[in-house]
Amino acid sequence: KYCRFSRVKNLIIGNIKDVVRELISTKNLKIDIVFSYYTIHHLNTLDKQNLINDIWPILNPNCCFMLIDVFREEEETHDCYLAKYKQNIRKNWFSLTKDEIDMAITYIENCDFPETENTIINQVKKPGFSKYEFIY
Repeated sequence: KYCRFSRVKNLIIGNIKDVVRELISTKNLKIDIVFSYYTIHHLNTLDKQNLINDIWPILNPNCCFMLIDVFREEEETHDCYLAKYKQNIRKNWFSLTKDEIDMAITYIENCDFPETENTIINQVKKPGFSKYEFIY
């Protein structure tokens, strides 16, 4: 759970919701960075907001929340996003069997809830994040 590196005091690896909850319960502990990699698009909009709200108070001043994830286009509905994703899977995931493709599609239909960039911007502003940048 905790890894030591020469320049890093502690690296905590785990389910982001569980780790953030644990850090909140450790009252006076502040951290320098929260790194989320293709994770929060699996949360619904309210759960994303709650997680972002919980991350803000555990960060040291001038530290950051790094989010790498998938996003929908601004005018793209969730259904349209899913249709494009499923089409891409059927067309390009040729090394999978039909059953494996069906399993992947079922998973994304039930577990992928990407937001638009503007939705994420609004979500990070609510608890107090004032600087954000999208890098492509």
